[in-house]
Amino acid sequence: RANSLNLSKKHPFRRDFCGARQLYSPMLFWFVRSMSRSLPLSLRGVGCLVLLVGAATFLIPARAMAQKDWSYYSQRALANYVQGEYADAEEYCERIMSFGADDPNLARVLIDSETAQGKYEEAAETAAKASKRFDGYFPIQVLAIHTLRNAGREEEAQAILKELDGLAKEINPKTLNAVELTALGKAALLLGAEPKMVLANFFQKARRLDVKVLDGHLAAAEIALSKSDYALASRILSEARTKLGSYPDLLYLLARAFSPSDRVKADSLIEEIFETNERHVPALLLRAEHAIDNEEYRRAREIIATAHEINPNHPLAWAYEASIAYLLDQTAEGKKARGKALEPWAGNPEVDYIIGQKISQNRRFKEGADFLRRALEADPKHLGAKRELGQNLLRLGKEEEGWKLIKEVQAKDKYDVVTYNLMLLHDELQKFETLESEKFLVRMTKQEAQVYGPQVLDLLEEANKTLGEKYGFIPKERVVVDFYPDQQDFAIRTLGIPGGLGILGASFGNVLVMNSPGGPGAMGT
Repeated sequence: RANSLNLSKKHPFRRDFCGARQLYSPMLFWFVRSMSRSLPLSLRGVGCLVLLVGAATFLIPARAMAQKDWSYYSQRALANYVQGEYADAEEYCERIMSFGADDPNLARVLIDSETAQGKYEEAAETAAKASKRFDGYFPIQVLAIHTLRNAGREEEAQAILKELDGLAKEINPKTLNAVELTALGKAALLLGAEPKMVLANFFQKARRLDVKVLDGHLAAAEIALSKSDYALASRILSEARTKLGSYPDLLYLLARAFSPSDRVKADSLIEEIFETNERHVPALLLRAEHAIDNEEYRRAREIIATAHEINPNHPLAWAYEASIAYLLDQTAEGKKARGKALEPWAGNPEVDYIIGQKISQNRRFKEGADFLRRALEADPKHLGAKRELGQNLLRLGKEEEGWKLIKEVQAKDKYDVVTYNLMLLHDELQKFETLESEKFLVRMTKQEAQVYGPQVLDLLEEANKTLGEKYGFIPKERVVVDFYPDQQDFAIRTLGIPGGLGILGASFGNVLVMNSPGGPGAMGT
């Protein structure tokens, strides 16, 4: 056997004979059974002695190995998977497991390989069998839950989660290694635990427990990204990269961390992923998302078509396809793509969440809100969809319902950065003076209201009459106009996060937000 396997040209695997130990016993039995009886007794004895010495080497009980210590066979399968050779990884895992190898990591790679090719039902079958075979092993159980859900087998997934809940209450986390502790944290999230607590008590502890295990780093970064804490995600992933090398999944999350602020850096990381795995579908979809944001719809569709060649059933690929169709007012194509996205799992909330999010980012808030409501119908606990819908309603002037949703999200999740910022804005708005006329509602600080508040109302009413007659449009609902002296409050109201320096105002239809004339944002400072 070769002493090492290459994950990529830059990252060597270490040597490990765990898999050999797993397979040696059946091989010995087969050898003895098939040994020709015509051989002299002395030669048969020498052959058996050699095999017994080998068996002693591989089968003598050894100390329990950390989960990072994958067998030779699971490492080889993982190497194929990481390089995008999903069919080869699938075939190799099935072949080795047919010899009787009892290796949960081979099962993990097999499930991931089938999923990467869009074989969701096959992956669910593999996961269901693995969850029974490795009953009580957190990493397999959590993977099985996600895999079964992806195939629409929600009842089976819920049954495993219920069993996992009981097991988690009995286990002492101090006895777990980094992989198991990370999986336990993921289980806690599935059971409704507070994300910030999970990050601190499970994922960050797993990172410290063994810095060489990738699982903890990825899980911690994923939770930070989901809460818009891009700085923390970037820091976690950069530290992990220096210790573990440039794994494609690590680089993908790092690209997502840079995506909101530095698209050039994000694209360079995507290119680096493709050096190792040009079939990495999440990276392809991130590049497609960038093209959608830039309104480069033809290019986005070309990238999505490449993703379809690798995984023809990927729900998010079809969700992005649907988003493009709806943005281009191709309603029939949008419905068809949305239907394809929901084929593997009809109750997948991510599909309508993605569609609603992309449509909303293109300032079509009412349409976006409709899809976000569908996502919440599929999963009322989907905090991302609830937050996004709350923001949309604020932009549509439906503030009572919007703030209600934002408050519900913060009550469940104290960590989410966007929600935290919005609630700070909510508290600041309570200090504003409200000025009203027949067609307009204006909010500004009490000091500014005393200086020029009445003039703002007069100007708005005059503009409504003059321009309404000129262009033949009069708003049916009262228009809300907010003036923010603090640039960061203005940015949070428009973007959800601080920033936006140099933008004087924004229109959301019946809601207009402005940097106040005397504020530093209006003067570009």
